[in-house]
Amino acid sequence: MKKEFSSYISDPSGLVVSLVEDVFDKSIDEVLTHWKDLWNFVPSGSLNKMGAAYLFAQSVKNRLPCYGFICMWMAYHARDNWAYAPKKLYYEEAIKFSHCEDMRQDVQRNYEYFLMRIEKERTVGIAPEAAERIVGIDKLQDFYGEDEWNLHDAVVESMSYHRENNTLEIIVDTQIAAWSKDNHEHTIQFLFSDLIKIEVDIDKGNDYMDESRIYIYNGFIVAEFISAHLIVTAKNLTIGEIGTCE
Repeated sequence: MKKEFSSYISDPSGLVVSLVEDVFDKSIDEVLTHWKDLWNFVPSGSLNKMGAAYLFAQSVKNRLPCYGFICMWMAYHARDNWAYAPKKLYYEEAIKFSHCEDMRQDVQRNYEYFLMRIEKERTVGIAPEAAERIVGIDKLQDFYGEDEWNLHDAVVESMSYHRENNTLEIIVDTQIAAWSKDNHEHTIQFLFSDLIKIEVDIDKGNDYMDESRIYIYNGFIVAEFISAHLIVTAKNLTIGEIGTCE
């Protein structure tokens, strides 16, 4: 029978503590005492080290005082599809294993906020509160209307970022989707201004968009071009020209 890698480690608690201390360059007692000053500290390589600490802590978490801090830090910084557990589990473990009441309450507040965001993100298409903020929303009726596929089978054709104006233009090519009313492919111009954040991980040939969603998070418009790995957070969104491709 294949042995688990962790079975070769004679002192998992010591390994976990050493990983955490290495990330923050402090003793574990200092980390737990000053956790409020460290929760937002993300030095180079810390996601991998804290992820490893989480993994190796599993067999000793019930007697490891820093386990709650590890889970809290991972809940705040790890992507939901990254590392060894989903964010929801990190939050739940952090609440259960927090080493002090202040930490538990802090995690609980963030967990509730996280759940509200997840609920919004489940809606495919355009959330009603986001629709009220989008200039030119009527131009998207044929693409985001009721029972439509929400840009299914579309691709990200181009992006243009203007640093000085803090704007981003994205051109989406709808292809000739099965739901197209006129059997033509179209281009849609998304114009974002007052940008807050752009998350993009598009490799060559990986610009395909399975579907999309637009919603409000923390007072800003968030547009997710799903499976194209493109997420834009901005104060404003305007729908520009709708083109028809022959």
